[in-house]
Amino acid sequence: MSAACASEPLRIALSGCGHAGMNHGQEIVKCPAWRLVAVCDVMAESAAAAAARFGGVPAYTDYQKMLDTEKLDAVAIITPGHVHVPQIVAAAKRGVHAFSEKPLGITVRECQRAVAACRKAGVLLGVTYTYHFVSDFRRMRQIVDAGEIGAVREVRWFTLGGVPQEPKPTPPPPVPANRILGKIPHLFDCGVHAFDLMCWFAGAPVVSIKAQALAAGPGWEPSAVTIVFMYAGGQRGTYELGPMTAIAGCDQGQPAIGFHVIGTRGTLAWDFRDGWRTPREQTRIYIHTPAGSRVESLPVYSKCRDVQYAEFAQAVRDGKLPPHWPTPEQAVEATRMGVEAVAAVKRGTVYLTEFGKACGCEAR
Repeated sequence: MSAACASEPLRIALSGCGHAGMNHGQEIVKCPAWRLVAVCDVMAESAAAAAARFGGVPAYTDYQKMLDTEKLDAVAIITPGHVHVPQIVAAAKRGVHAFSEKPLGITVRECQRAVAACRKAGVLLGVTYTYHFVSDFRRMRQIVDAGEIGAVREVRWFTLGGVPQEPKPTPPPPVPANRILGKIPHLFDCGVHAFDLMCWFAGAPVVSIKAQALAAGPGWEPSAVTIVFMYAGGQRGTYELGPMTAIAGCDQGQPAIGFHVIGTRGTLAWDFRDGWRTPREQTRIYIHTPAGSRVESLPVYSKCRDVQYAEFAQAVRDGKLPPHWPTPEQAVEATRMGVEAVAAVKRGTVYLTEFGKACGCEAR
């Protein structure tokens, strides 16, 4: 690890130069707290393109070589999920802090290995669970912490849009082995964002997960998913993913995304209709308490990568993550919820082709 003084930018490398990696690299070079000193990707052309775009920094295709060659304070790991843990562990062994895309890993055991390696090396492990940094959810967290809605009893997330599926008895398309967990849209790759957020607001770990789903045929991705989480404090969580063709504002396939928090004395609702396709300047939080109802408007939802990188740089200097950041242990829990949710959905999936046969109304 380099010894940058407080007035100098910290040295960071970017691992992963695909679409997401380029977006992260763009935020890094704009952040005065960081100096991007190297990029790495197993695809030489991707690494070269990133190096050229970000000021002609050295480009590597060998991650280990980059760590051994460059004097780094941190590395941004924006690679596929199954690559995160090996790269985090390698960085930790060299005393380099890790800023990793979600999920932390694709199994609980490997996630625990990453956390242990960073703890042993005394380096920070920051995982980009975006909703911890979004102004909308930070404000909702403030309202909950202030006791305005009482004790949280239920949290709800929905991602709805698109059209219902038709039965498909034909074989499903093949899926690479390292993408099996992400095969159900938004359930693992993106769903862990919601699972982490729900757990953050419930304030307790998950103790049971049950699920039901509807799919066109065996091997096909479910188009409608409902998951029920029970938390250690007795709180309940529901996650819903599915078609939403008959809802106002979503009848043209535009998605609707929402997060609701139900307390003993009131409720909070964040609804994001029309998805990200419709330009807008504000999002809204609807607050209902015994004192009355009100609406608070905030700047439009964004991924807040600028906030994440600025805060992680300060955390490296301070030697600890801010209180609102997901802890490494919470990142492990998010992976556990994701893995168990996928398993629950697979157990509880009903196939349209088989349903049609069972009820005597098989699709023609």
